[in-house]
Amino acid sequence: MAHTLVRGAQQGLAFLKQMTERNQRYVGELVVEEWRLAPGALEIAYFADQVDDVQSHASRLSARFDALEKRLAATETERA
Repeated sequence: MAHTLVRGAQQGLAFLKQMTERNQRYVGELVVEEWRLAPGALEIAYFADQVDDVQSHASRLSARFDALEKRLAATETERA
């Protein structure tokens, strides 16, 4: 009798765990796919690539400003 109760409780817990996991997946899909409240994995990867591109462009622009600033300083020194 006790064995049957324990086995029934284990099956019940396994069922609840399975239902909880399924509902979590369902809510995750709703948030990302249906309601569009969160970005999908591909959108995050694309955004990260865009951020890297902007960072690279900003670094190059900063280097160009530094070179221009040095040239201007050299020109001012020559005039003085």
